[in-house]
Amino acid sequence: MSMEFLRNIIEAVLFANKETMTVDAIRSVFPEGQAPDGSQIRALLVEIAADYSGRGLELVEVSSGFRFQVKSENSAWVSRLWEERTI
Repeated sequence: MSMEFLRNIIEAVLFANKETMTVDAIRSVFPEGQAPDGSQIRALLVEIAADYSGRGLELVEVSSGFRFQVKSENSAWVSRLWEERTI
């Protein structure tokens, strides 16, 4: 698999999953014998995070793994999606 294809898979998996994902969890989505090693995944995560700089989302590492989130400067607008409104 090309690095670009691996990167696309990792990005899609992180986007689709509701929970944070560790490097091992990301590796587990690949068929046995085809999973990239942890250092490759980490390098691709760094690339993905860099690609999102300057955009409305960011890829962050938290204690439980990696996740996409809305950048803090955009949270006021996004939070309006869940505001309760009187009818």
